[in-house]
Amino acid sequence: GGDTAPLSSRRASVLVPLSRGPDGGVQVLLCTRASGLSTHAGEVCLPGGKNDEGEGDVDAATREASEEVGLSPGDASVLASLPPFLSKGHVSVRPVVAAIPDDFEPVPNPEEVDRCFRVPLESFLTKEGYSFRDWEFTRGKRIRVHRFERGGHDVWGLTAVMLVRVAEIAYGRQAEFAMSPPGPGGTDIQSIVSEEHPSANMEPPRSMM
Repeated sequence: GGDTAPLSSRRASVLVPLSRGPDGGVQVLLCTRASGLSTHAGEVCLPGGKNDEGEGDVDAATREASEEVGLSPGDASVLASLPPFLSKGHVSVRPVVAAIPDDFEPVPNPEEVDRCFRVPLESFLTKEGYSFRDWEFTRGKRIRVHRFERGGHDVWGLTAVMLVRVAEIAYGRQAEFAMSPPGPGGTDIQSIVSEEHPSANMEPPRSMM
């Protein structure tokens, strides 16, 4: 199953909603956060949020997607749960990958989401519209913050790195760019979680295609 021992009391889950576009390619549904929110207003995100007490990752991700974009939990066919990522606020965030109906029309909750849009998943493996910045995450550990221009929006940070990992698994190949900074201390956000919280490790998810 997707649930393992909690990394900390602060856990969150996001849904990575995949569907087929008109051309047959896999698309991911993304949102922009409502402009009135106190944190990350206007930023591109995946549907999700903090887990309720005792709530599993899949349940949290599908509940949040229902609240934010009107996706019925029964319409999310879970394909895989990835090992968790660590946000800069040190919240453990687990991506739950799910297939959703190709004809799903999101209904954004205006208190949380301004709008929704779809982007080809495979585009998160390419250098087109890609840039990065290296950043010291914790003492002695540097990570690469990835940024993509996609669908007229900036997709960056934790959302971007999660989408790269999902795309790498789905398409069975690595991205065209380096995931980590070079030299001593260069690492990626999942490796930091794995080192500090071995219980979070799990076998690679099965094929998502």
